Amino acid sequence: MRHPTHVIFSLVVAYPFYHYTKLPMVSYLLVASWASLLPDVDHPKSHLGKSVLSKIIRITTSHRGWTHSLFGMLVFCSLFALILHFLKIDLAYTIPFALGYFSHLISDSLNPTGVRWFWPSKRRIGIGLIATGSKREILFRYLLIGVLGVEILREILGYF
Repeated sequence: MRHPTHVIFSLVVAYPFYHYTKLPMVSYLLVASWASLLPDVDHPKSHLGKSVLSKIIRITTSHRGWTHSLFGMLVFCSLFALILHFLKIDLAYTIPFALGYFSHLISDSLNPTGVRWFWPSKRRIGIGLIATGSKREILFRYLLIGVLGVEILREILGYF
């Protein structure tokens, strides 16, 4: 998937859980969005691919390696929680972070390449429904925008 699809999908996944936290909505959704891009830190052309972190991670893996697994999610969520702890920021931010990261793994599992959910196992899980950059991905993205719009509208109008 391309980064706009990952971001929008993360919002669709994370938004329903927002009400279970006391976090400001904007920062909650920004954390989920940012975390949805993090698994692609192992790809040199990703939004995070030019960072120092990306250069270090690419020494340890290829694209869709350990960063695209439950192990990678655990590593990054743990590091994020440690950073929050040391900065004395509400640890509840690990919720949107985990949801954003998890949404990336789910959406990449819709791709024919799939992901290695249980790294270091070599088995990739993917259903082959949406190829990266395809017309199906664009259609999926617009569908997600519609779903998110309906959810926001329901909240504004008071329907739950």
